Amino acid sequence: MCSVDAMAFVKSFIVCILSFFVIDLFEVSSQWNVFKESMNEKNFNYSNCNSSAVPLYVKYLHISPDPIMFGNEVKIDLNMTLDEDAGIDNNSIEVDLSLRLKTKTGYTELCQIIGESYCHYNDLCSILKDFMTGKKCPEDIRKKFNNTCACPFNKGPYNIQGIKVNLTQLSFEVRGTFVLTVNLHEKGKILGCVEIQFCITDCNPLGYR
Repeated sequence: MCSVDAMAFVKSFIVCILSFFVIDLFEVSSQWNVFKESMNEKNFNYSNCNSSAVPLYVKYLHISPDPIMFGNEVKIDLNMTLDEDAGIDNNSIEVDLSLRLKTKTGYTELCQIIGESYCHYNDLCSILKDFMTGKKCPEDIRKKFNNTCACPFNKGPYNIQGIKVNLTQLSFEVRGTFVLTVNLHEKGKILGCVEIQFCITDCNPLGYR
């Protein structure tokens, strides 16, 4: 069973990923097959996992270092487009997550272990508002995108380079290769889907050593 500390970490880690994903936020893609073929060749990778045209499309995403190391700084570069305004009416952006851990025999869905409440959020806008309490939205985001790292998000291109996040050293070890799938919805309509593969501490599959 997961300890209370571990469960709290998983939730804070997921919220952190969602937050810098949306802070930076601001055609059906053949990337999907390319991504699947390359997952075993690279540690970090990503893909737009939409099955149809959607408002949110990630053109470029990179996170370094690879693997991610807690107690160190992480840098994020993201270039994406949003074709429709989002989060304007009643804070209605929903998030569904899938977080899988790579093992020697395949992938284990962690959402089945940590619980649905850690993998589904009815109101992303409220999460961002709470996350930004006491935190300062980067000035370049305020000026360039007329946004305070919170809802609503105006449509348009978003290209932000060199966002830095300091990851606090943990009292327990987290390691392995993870695949995070983020599905964003608003009023029953799909805003976008992004799948991200990343490593923490060690990229070897769980059980490798």
